[in-house]
Amino acid sequence: MNIGITGFSGFLGNAVAVASQQKGYKAIRITLPRTQEIKEVNYLHQLLEPLKLDAIIHTAVCRHPKTDLNEYFNAEFPAIFEQRFRHLNNDGIFIHISSINVLMKSLQDRYTKTKRIAEQRLADLNAIIIRPSLIWSWQGEGDAKRLEKLMSRQFFAPMLYPGNLHLPVLVEDIAEKIVDLIEGKNKIVHILGDTPCSVWELAKCVSRKYKKRLIPIPTLPDVFFLPKILRTINYTQFESNDFQKPDEVITLPFKI
Repeated sequence: MNIGITGFSGFLGNAVAVASQQKGYKAIRITLPRTQEIKEVNYLHQLLEPLKLDAIIHTAVCRHPKTDLNEYFNAEFPAIFEQRFRHLNNDGIFIHISSINVLMKSLQDRYTKTKRIAEQRLADLNAIIIRPSLIWSWQGEGDAKRLEKLMSRQFFAPMLYPGNLHLPVLVEDIAEKIVDLIEGKNKIVHILGDTPCSVWELAKCVSRKYKKRLIPIPTLPDVFFLPKILRTINYTQFESNDFQKPDEVITLPFKI
């Protein structure tokens, strides 16, 4: 089976590529331009047609959308991409990586808004939508890499306390489950960890590695008009009734 993966060299995309190969599939890099070219239907056709894909796992995303093109890439492009792929392979599997953020009513940042729009555009299409919780790595990748970079530079590390509460999943575990879902039938899937952890607790684990001391910076209650960075957001309680409920909830073990 040929599996096309966007965001191939990214944190999650790389792990998905490894998991695909371990399953005996052929992982194929799909490199998407971040220019106006991405809006051209003919370009997408020429990009996909030679690859002869059986499935696409769309992990690529702009985490901090600042331009109209960034927002287009997150919000509008996934559905257009699915339709272009479907034109070439009507029986193919298209998996879109969304975010658990879409269920948090208090989140009105540009990233979350674009993820909500993407789900709305994909709702009537034949796509599998995965809503992961915080994706973590103890190998110094992703958000852990940013923490390690902070702590490697100074003796004292300022850190939000208690910080957001998550249900983290290890990147290698969620990558394996994502690949398994190629054979699944459910349309919307949540993938969550089994252990609630605050950002402070995760940071403490990283700080031990570098023998650094954390300086707590208190966060405030989750009130929507406050800047996101100042709030304590509970990502273990899903509030939104505006989005379709999951067909399946996968819970993965997470040890801190």
